[in-house]
Amino acid sequence: MLPETNVLNNFHDKKRRIEYYRIAKLIEDENNKNPERPPKGIVGDKPGLRTNESESQDKNHKNSSSEHPLGMLLGEISSYVNRGSKIED
Repeated sequence: MLPETNVLNNFHDKKRRIEYYRIAKLIEDENNKNPERPPKGIVGDKPGLRTNESESQDKNHKNSSSEHPLGMLLGEISSYVNRGSKIED
């Protein structure tokens, strides 16, 4: 790699790092100013920022997807196919 590109890469890496810390500080200040609101965060930074409400919504969505009519239809079709193959043997 050319020496000029190394210098530019280092410059952009440092610039991104400084910008990350600046945004993190702004978010931390905002969370401290409004403790009654759900905490904000940088996506992918801290996994514990999800609220209980969103977790319960995810669980409800997963449960409803297992009871989906297409899932039931596929189950019926696969049981029918399995019965048909047992009869042929």
